[in-house]
Amino acid sequence: MDTYSSSIIFLPLVLPPTVLGYYFLVAFSGQAPLGGLWEFLFGRTLNFSFEGLLIASVIANLPLLFNPFNMPSALSIVIYVMLHEHAV
Repeated sequence: MDTYSSSIIFLPLVLPPTVLGYYFLVAFSGQAPLGGLWEFLFGRTLNFSFEGLLIASVIANLPLLFNPFNMPSALSIVIYVMLHEHAV
């Protein structure tokens, strides 16, 4: 996996949940391309629907699907420091 695609996949780990939720609301609205296409095809919006919840959950959990045990190096360093700071 190249750097660009891995950075897109691991983006939900970096963004706070409120920011990620706001981006989903904007992307799933009827004025956005994704939400507009969904509304055109199925006749209803993705915002505040079960389908929107399902798609948002899948996207938010993509890092766990593609790389469950090999975390990005920066994240593993942060976890290591947090676990070992009291040992000194």
